[in-house]
Amino acid sequence: MSDQIQAITIPCQSFSQTEPFKISRSAALNIPQYANNNVIPTNNSTINASNNSQNLYRLHGNGTKMGLGITLKVMAGDVVDIFGKSYWKTNGSGLNGLPQPDNIALIDLLKDFVGAGLPGGKTGVSGEALNALSDITGGILGLLGQQAQTPLKPKAYINWILFDENFRPVVSSVNNPHNNSGFDQVDAEGVLKSHNRTTEEITKNGYLYI
Repeated sequence: MSDQIQAITIPCQSFSQTEPFKISRSAALNIPQYANNNVIPTNNSTINASNNSQNLYRLHGNGTKMGLGITLKVMAGDVVDIFGKSYWKTNGSGLNGLPQPDNIALIDLLKDFVGAGLPGGKTGVSGEALNALSDITGGILGLLGQQAQTPLKPKAYINWILFDENFRPVVSSVNNPHNNSGFDQVDAEGVLKSHNRTTEEITKNGYLYI
């Protein structure tokens, strides 16, 4: 409708309406298979706890020095738990008289990091290019330099290194202590060790290489 000055008005009406919502009640057959919040873990019926590994990575100080490598895209606030097993032996001769294992060539580690697959569409990155940057190599060498061979254990570790989005290693320091990058050594000869470590809360977006 319009008034004498040709202003347009539209009559409005407010109302409320209630719609019934019908709930279907059915048998809860699968509830035991889902997680719960009563602090009692739900059993995983598909796990065969007696299964053993069928294959191992065989490493040697004078040969292949690195086993499985994987690169994960992570974000600040993530927490990554790392599990693995290790075992070593020297046929009863111990470590005395054995050649000292050469240090892992940093270029090989960086090649493996890139070759393990960089998520997020990163292209044009090579181990050689990263190895040429001192701010990248310095942090990694500082971390690996804390690892030592003793008369009782070889220089063998599970390692994890966090790289930020510019591929700079995120290593703990006095002013910024954390476990985003670290390592865990094997146990004594003939002992099967179960490694169970955590990165704690990731401090920067980037790539976690294990």
